[in-house]
Amino acid sequence: MNDCSSGPTPRQKHKQIYYNEGKKRLQNDEVFHVHKPLPYFKHLRIEQHGVYALFLITLAVALRVILIAQGWPYLNSDEGTMGLMALHVAYHGEMPVFFYGQGYMGSLEAYLAAPLFQLFGPSAFMLRLGLLLLYPLFLVNMYLLTRTLYTKGFALFTLFLLSFGSAQLLSLQLSATGGHPDTPFFGSLLILYTLVLARTAGEIPLTRERRRRVLAYAGWGLVAGLALWTDPLLIPYIVMSGWLLLRFCRYELRRPVILFSVLGFALPIVPVIIYNLRVPLDQSTFAVIGSAIWVNGGKLEVASPLSRIFGTLFVTLPRATGGNVLCNVPDAYAWPLFAIQHAAPCTVFNGLWGGGYLCLMTIAAVLAWRTYHAMKQAAQLHLWTGVQRRETVDAFAQLMVVGSVVLTLIAYANSSAAGLDPVYANGSAAGLDSEGAARYLNGLSIAMPVILWPLWRTRQLFKPALLALSTKISRYALLLIIALSFVLGWVQTLDLIPVAQRENRHDTALVQDLLKMGVTHIYTDYWTCDRVAFESTERIICSVVDERLQYGRNRYTPYTPIVKADPRAAWVFPLGSQQAHAFATRHPYRSRVKDGYVIYQPQIQ
Repeated sequence: MNDCSSGPTPRQKHKQIYYNEGKKRLQNDEVFHVHKPLPYFKHLRIEQHGVYALFLITLAVALRVILIAQGWPYLNSDEGTMGLMALHVAYHGEMPVFFYGQGYMGSLEAYLAAPLFQLFGPSAFMLRLGLLLLYPLFLVNMYLLTRTLYTKGFALFTLFLLSFGSAQLLSLQLSATGGHPDTPFFGSLLILYTLVLARTAGEIPLTRERRRRVLAYAGWGLVAGLALWTDPLLIPYIVMSGWLLLRFCRYELRRPVILFSVLGFALPIVPVIIYNLRVPLDQSTFAVIGSAIWVNGGKLEVASPLSRIFGTLFVTLPRATGGNVLCNVPDAYAWPLFAIQHAAPCTVFNGLWGGGYLCLMTIAAVLAWRTYHAMKQAAQLHLWTGVQRRETVDAFAQLMVVGSVVLTLIAYANSSAAGLDPVYANGSAAGLDSEGAARYLNGLSIAMPVILWPLWRTRQLFKPALLALSTKISRYALLLIIALSFVLGWVQTLDLIPVAQRENRHDTALVQDLLKMGVTHIYTDYWTCDRVAFESTERIICSVVDERLQYGRNRYTPYTPIVKADPRAAWVFPLGSQQAHAFATRHPYRSRVKDGYVIYQPQIQ
């Protein structure tokens, strides 16, 4: 008689093997939670959070397209310079390394706009549309980074905040003024790229079977080189991401990896090296980056350390993080502090916002350090599992993000600009529109999830139920206030559109009037020159003069001899400007007032 139960059936063997494999993976901490996909996207395997993220990214792009389609922000001369660079790339085959007239800030925005100019024609809208290619990529980076370091729900909340923003933040994202729209993208990409490398690094040198890792490290070097070329403000993120790489990938950093990483880093830096070999030392990239002294009208002014701290804390930091939306201090009264009495409450509110930002940053650093220290002790006791190693990497990455913010704030507060004019920082209201000195802290948006995590985390720090409940309500109330400030910031920006449209109409009318008058060469102020040259697609060539009618700062130097050689060149200045007043008292030229400008023409028979 045969015993049918003497051994397991093939189906039972298969189930036992599957069970043993699952148990082994569980012991090795290799089991990951998989969220159930939406029923409509079952075959595409798009999870629910991914669909929500895609919606928020689409919303963010749509909100910005609405603004640039309405002509906001107002096109300034720095943006006109980038437009001229794009024109020269598209139609003259030029390949500028840096923003015209300076040895730093790369020309990526010009290369993004050049194909659009060739396809659809040059315009301010097309110039800015190229920037929107970078912003959704930045949002993707932030979503992946936040869901990796924290939770998917918190990642969606971060995307929601970044979809909106104050006028300062939106202006930085939509103005092609060199480097500023690129900074969040490259900074977030650096942190995310390094985090992935660190989480997947091995404890032994790379073998031949893992050559793709070598290429991955070369890619990291390429991203770091592009970031340095794009904007020196990204140096803190390059340094901190490099530290993260050295901390957790040191076993893989052998000669081939280092060689390929250096080659990747050098590829975008070679044009920078060539540029610095051709220019005088005082115009080199390192001289410009190393300069931290405020120069105002040729006179050196150095701000006191206390004024720099107050300027950063009460003025620039709230403006760079959206804190001035709920209680705004007009630019004319923001500095010096408490210039007028009725602005004092908002000044105090902005100071509390800046101080609260620093407090949250400190708390986030402490929480990350505690996690990192605990995981490090577990490793010393040989209890370090795969999941714990990833948690250690994540905690150290959070510390590196905080470190990047600290270095950025120290670099800005170390400059006299923070204490002399923290509103515009060596600019003007007409020239910089609404972005002002906040452009120097543009990279702080990358740290938003790290800074806000102490408010979002669900773990209770207090045992008494009443205290825990009040703390929870306070945290959610602060998150609601922050979300309200970002949404309200975009709504308030809509009120600025009519002003920008009126100024744009004046500039368009000025260009048309000059061409009708036969004026193709003009002397003008800095904030008019390159804007008019771009809007006229170089049918009008300009040369900059300062308040004393001496040759000023021409971004594109070939314009100067062209205008100088024309005896019929006109002098065009905004009404009420110092140049207009000085010219009227010195030269008996024919004058006409059109579109908010005064036009002086020589009387040549």
